[in-house]
Amino acid sequence: MIKLIDPRGPRDVAASRLAPRQGPGSVRRIGFLSNEEEFQQTPLHFPRYTRILQRALPPRLPGPVGFQSEVKPVLSRPAEPGQLQRLAGCDGVVNGLAK
Repeated sequence: MIKLIDPRGPRDVAASRLAPRQGPGSVRRIGFLSNEEEFQQTPLHFPRYTRILQRALPPRLPGPVGFQSEVKPVLSRPAEPGQLQRLAGCDGVVNGLAK
């Protein structure tokens, strides 16, 4: 099951549906779901940003952490069921577009 965590914290609308925040020691696997393909011509794209995060996060988290990266095949549509299944085992998923 995938849980939505609003980085802004609790809000009046749907605050009861937000997943509880996990402590840093409980994070073992982080998923990245990209809304864009990797383009070598542009310096800012989400897959590149995720590689930076994959280098920056492990020293800041206690214990080993693994990563799962997915790129949506049709960028304007929801993620494929198989992608969601692969991301379901993650402690958190970052979905993004770096434009």
